[in-house]
Amino acid sequence: MALICSGCTTKQQVGKAKKEPPQSIHTEKPKKDGTVISMKKIKPPAGTSSIDAYRLMYWSDGLKVEAYVATPKGPGTFSLAVYCHGGWTIPTEVSHLKQMSGEGGLVKFDSSLLNGAYNNLVTIAPLYRGYGNSDGKVEGIYENTRDTENAIKAVMNYFNSKKETRHVQDFLYLEGWSMGGAVCMRVVAEREHVKSVIAISPFVGWNLFNTWEQENKYNVNWFSFYYSSIKAYGQFDPNNETFKRQSVPYEKIKAPTLLIHGTSDQTVPWQATQFLYTKMIANHQDVTLKLIEGGNHGLTNKWDELGDIIYK
Repeated sequence: MALICSGCTTKQQVGKAKKEPPQSIHTEKPKKDGTVISMKKIKPPAGTSSIDAYRLMYWSDGLKVEAYVATPKGPGTFSLAVYCHGGWTIPTEVSHLKQMSGEGGLVKFDSSLLNGAYNNLVTIAPLYRGYGNSDGKVEGIYENTRDTENAIKAVMNYFNSKKETRHVQDFLYLEGWSMGGAVCMRVVAEREHVKSVIAISPFVGWNLFNTWEQENKYNVNWFSFYYSSIKAYGQFDPNNETFKRQSVPYEKIKAPTLLIHGTSDQTVPWQATQFLYTKMIANHQDVTLKLIEGGNHGLTNKWDELGDIIYK
């Protein structure tokens, strides 16, 4: 999947909010979670001419949240692929974040998130609150998971309406990058009917990361990560409900899980992903870990190796 989301970085570029274009359908009420506000057909990203692309706005916790959707051109019933981009792992005062720069390169929060979308699945890429044209400020894993769940609900509501010839069945494939890996795994932990989840250069959630970090205080990058969570959520306690909300309940994951990480990642430590892997193995969960030697965050310098793992 040609989707580069490098998130979890302190380097960012914030763009100005764009004026909202006219929408093909529009409704302001009710503000029920997962209700479609607008669904506008847009030009597909370059190289994806076999799909139809849409810009979706929907309600999530009373906020207007943006997502991008790709569908096969013809009628049929399709499974749903959910792509979760990377970003900040703690709340910030940033809103309408248009792009981020980091170790893996520049990530734009727009229709380019659909690059490489499959032509036999319906695909949704939610932007979460605070990103792109979504309302609100950038939040943490829990809130991003809420927006992802409501995006799934919105796209299923839309395509399963009587007027649509394309329908979405409740079978999900999830793929997340960096912070989006934690979002995907949290979604999987809360749902049934998930076929598989792929987490690439994933952040593993604050409980696991901080537990690992307390035993490995040898790298200033990871140590600063640890203190950023304390600044945001208070003194770390794995039993603290605030930290639990911003973590991955990995014990509940039932779907086959593929973890992929580069050993030269300077943004998110691969050792924390290995720590998650050992926990899941101990629970007899269906999990595979693939470490790519010399891979950076997002594995943009090991694209062929990443493709071989995902597609084989």
